[in-house]
Amino acid sequence: MLQAYKKFWRGYGSFRERTTRKDFWLATFVQIIFLIFFYAGYQIFAHIGHPVLPNVLTALSYFFLFLLWIYFLVTLIPFISMTVRRLRDAGLAYGLIFLNFIPILGSFALLVLNLLPHSKDTAEITEFTAPKRKNVVLDDKGKIGILRALKYYFRGYFSFSGRTSRRSFWWTQLVFAIFGILFIIFFVMNKALDQLIFGQIFVGTEVMEFILVIYVIGLFFPQLTVHIRRLRDAGLTNFAIATLLGA
Repeated sequence: MLQAYKKFWRGYGSFRERTTRKDFWLATFVQIIFLIFFYAGYQIFAHIGHPVLPNVLTALSYFFLFLLWIYFLVTLIPFISMTVRRLRDAGLAYGLIFLNFIPILGSFALLVLNLLPHSKDTAEITEFTAPKRKNVVLDDKGKIGILRALKYYFRGYFSFSGRTSRRSFWWTQLVFAIFGILFIIFFVMNKALDQLIFGQIFVGTEVMEFILVIYVIGLFFPQLTVHIRRLRDAGLTNFAIATLLGA
């Protein structure tokens, strides 16, 4: 299932080749789970939130609605490309994708067509496979500016290998510290204005608070990896790094 979902994302704009029936439906199943999760979160918090005055629960409902639309829009192109590849695998014309323009019935008919088995006539067409990704080993050298430091930072999002220079490390820490401070100041000012004008916290400020939390959570992993690479660059062994971080 995870392999099929990886293929779904890595075939983002690939309308060539073909996708097997199994990969299509496994990826679609995961897609449906995410959509149901976001929609359920929206409905649950919308119903238990205050019906008149917005509160934290109302903010959460809007947050889940925001995630639902973002996920839907981001996955639209990869889902279309995967459907085109599945139609090709079944020996059908890719133009059938336009059945989606017929409300409800068209989309349902397209799903039924994707239940068809692999066609022997398309055996010569290569099956889509997720390209193998090499492990990123970062070793930033030379003159490091802000943009280059940020580039290495995000390239090494999941990379514990290699090292990060002192200059590159502090450029990224400075950028995210400034961004975080500005966000907090803006949030505190909004909160104060809400109390002054409305006598309570406005829903937009609550949403902003959750975005700030997501921002902090999102930075946890890259901060961990960049600290490990920086400590390695400073000459610490892997055992010393693990001991220091675990202390």
